[in-house]
Amino acid sequence: MYYCGEPVSAFGEGRIYQPVRYRRPGGPSRSLHAKWDDQYPEQFEATGEDAVLGYLRFANGAIGQWIGHHGAHGQPFHKRIVYGSGGSLESQGDRNGKPLTLWRAGEEPISDKRILEFAPEYRLSPLASLLFGGERVWTYNMSFDDADWGLIALEHHEFATCIATSVEPEVTGEIGRRAVAVVYALFESGKLGRPVTIAEVEQVRVDAYQREIDEHLKLI
Repeated sequence: MYYCGEPVSAFGEGRIYQPVRYRRPGGPSRSLHAKWDDQYPEQFEATGEDAVLGYLRFANGAIGQWIGHHGAHGQPFHKRIVYGSGGSLESQGDRNGKPLTLWRAGEEPISDKRILEFAPEYRLSPLASLLFGGERVWTYNMSFDDADWGLIALEHHEFATCIATSVEPEVTGEIGRRAVAVVYALFESGKLGRPVTIAEVEQVRVDAYQREIDEHLKLI
């Protein structure tokens, strides 16, 4: 949504490829999960999907393809790329400080400080500058957990500022709900066997997938 704007519809499905899950050797991969380590069973039957595959349409005409597959075997693969009329922009993942890479036809890719030339108005807020090392950083060197805590600190600071000043946050509750609806739209589409609109999901006009969850939480 940040890169491509308002999503309109989704067509896809979720699947369980690994019906039995096993505890990861050595415990969780992230330290923030470590306190629950002794609560994880050695194996369990999965009820949640380990893959989602989808096709998204946006109001401005953009098309998105989404494959999130955690049940596949073999060569690891992670790509997050936005293609435009003048080239493509590749993200290296979350909370790792790795720079974006800009690819333009007939030119060498740019993944160093030169990328700032394409974003002359880019500036971090004072607090973000303090936490991540500068007003116009294009990379940073810290652990996943440290970066995560920095982002959480920014979220709390913005939330408190909005309460104190009655300013609307950058990401409102409506935007957050729509982002969740995009994900659920792919699962609802798989249940119905047809594309669904994001509005249908937000307004609970389709809930074949969500209903079981709502019933378990006693929301309906």
